[in-house]
Amino acid sequence: MFFKEYFNSVADIIQAKFKGHISLNQNNADRGELCEIFIKDFLFETMGDSFKIARGGKIIDWKGNHSKQLDVILTAKKSLKLFSDKGIYPTETVYGAISITSTLSKKKILDCCKEFMSIPKENFQFSTEGYIDQEYLEQTANVWKNSVPYKVVFAYGGSLKEDWIKDILKLNKTSINPYNTIPDLIILNKKGFIEKSFFKNKEGKLDFKLQYISFEKYDYYGVVFAKMLFHLNAFSHEEIILKPDLSYYFNQDL
Repeated sequence: MFFKEYFNSVADIIQAKFKGHISLNQNNADRGELCEIFIKDFLFETMGDSFKIARGGKIIDWKGNHSKQLDVILTAKKSLKLFSDKGIYPTETVYGAISITSTLSKKKILDCCKEFMSIPKENFQFSTEGYIDQEYLEQTANVWKNSVPYKVVFAYGGSLKEDWIKDILKLNKTSINPYNTIPDLIILNKKGFIEKSFFKNKEGKLDFKLQYISFEKYDYYGVVFAKMLFHLNAFSHEEIILKPDLSYYFNQDL
């Protein structure tokens, strides 16, 4: 099908760009910058009409809490440039966060989990200006709290193993919000991925699982880009319902 060929070519092109620009004498900063640029370019081409896409920054809440530095951040299209100029992004406006590395390892994945764990999700404020029922707003905000932003770890090389899942889950037990710490997608380009999926358990409560897929015997290695775009596109429509109330940020100076 058309999309399989397209997304496989995306994986091929990104990998080729990375290999073509990497030199043996490059320092880590330059290599990291290239890693981020190639992914940001892909996101801008595919999601540029839906989000503002920034390289580098921290996610904040109105009480002054902030995340660790994140590589790529996707925010609502109508978010204020006033914040992005300072490299900070109100948590209510953020719909995607991506950590990018040249070489994947278990330690790197756990470090990325800690980065996502640092995203402030407790102190948020939305306004519907009275147009949406308060109960519906609270339900929608709860879904937002547990699933947004969509969190991705992307790697050009290294290794990814199924038995690392237990270490990821162990770290997740230390999180205030265990639903929204683990990356939604961990990608080792053209080699395999780990994906988080939500479901309701036997008690009818929200739960999730992690699944490892290797591309060793599965030739649709570009499917990870399709998954990324599908979920980010779904979140892009939340801006219509959940309008950030930024007055809480501005009133901190009063």
